[in-house]
Amino acid sequence: MKTSVEGVSAAHNVESIIHFAGSVVVPDSMRDPLAYYRNNTMTTRSLLNTAVKRGINRFIFSSTAAVYGNPDQVPVPEHAPTRPLSPYGSSKLMTEIMLHDTASAHGMNYVVLRYFNVAGADPLAASALRPSARPIC
Repeated sequence: MKTSVEGVSAAHNVESIIHFAGSVVVPDSMRDPLAYYRNNTMTTRSLLNTAVKRGINRFIFSSTAAVYGNPDQVPVPEHAPTRPLSPYGSSKLMTEIMLHDTASAHGMNYVVLRYFNVAGADPLAASALRPSARPIC
């Protein structure tokens, strides 16, 4: 049985995946960590499975600087130790590890983007990302 992602990727001859979807509110991840592991990690696992099945070998993943936790230095170098402080950060780091392992096993090329809130905060706080909020960690 094909998933909708498999169907779409087959119908449109997808050659690359750019994955920017996910849950991003740290306090919500603290209240409901399993929802974050399901949405951020398990659904990416399904997407990776489709990529492998369909021979899609290019993948860009939007991760987060939250994988660093409280970094030892700022600006944070890419090689800084990863020590997430929330299920949000952990879910993204788990996905990075899964992507690395999948790429190694199946010859996939990938890039992981780690950054703080690139889009900025929501001035109406509708997304719980307030303008005065500190960077997510």
